[in-house]
Amino acid sequence: MTTIGYGDIIPSNTEERIVTLIAELIGSSVFLYGLTQVTGLIANINTAEVEFHKLMDQANEYFEFRNIPNPLRVKVREFFHYKRSSSLFNAERTLLGHLSDNIRQEVQLWSMRNVLNSTPFLRDANESFIKLIVDKLVRKVYSPREVVVQQGEIGDEMYFIAHGEVEVIAGGHRVAYLGEGAMIGEIAMAMKTRRTATVRTVTFTELLSLSRQGFQQAAR
Repeated sequence: MTTIGYGDIIPSNTEERIVTLIAELIGSSVFLYGLTQVTGLIANINTAEVEFHKLMDQANEYFEFRNIPNPLRVKVREFFHYKRSSSLFNAERTLLGHLSDNIRQEVQLWSMRNVLNSTPFLRDANESFIKLIVDKLVRKVYSPREVVVQQGEIGDEMYFIAHGEVEVIAGGHRVAYLGEGAMIGEIAMAMKTRRTATVRTVTFTELLSLSRQGFQQAAR
């Protein structure tokens, strides 16, 4: 109404009132259209934030439905927040899936450069082998005090620590701490033997998993 000056000039007959009403409707429609476009633009800019809040809402509904205890609820929320801050949600996998094989490998090599430079097994290998290995790596995230490998189980994959810290436990005693760049379970995976120790996370930890099958395919 303010855009057409209604109130300053008052319609004096039926025809003028009809024209004024039509002008008001058109002005209001244009205003609402612009408002919805701006709202949609803002929502699209912050799509990741919206998706994250949807996920948290779904989690809260699930907690109530299953009567999940509060300590476990906190643990789940902390895990989601860590994955969000580490950019490990599906956006990364979706993005890489749209790339060609060569470009995807280049992006992965760059994003994993700290691990590659810290691990002698990968640092000293030739570039073609590293690209094949990197393409087989799977990112996994663990919360504090989660068991990654269990002593006595048959090893079928190994891990590289990309971020965080783990403790190695053998015979009920802690024997070592391992940090970024360290390898876990390579002997059991290569020899297909039982794990000689349990590995448990100390902090939120991001690991790069390599299966025996993936390693064999890369080594051919």
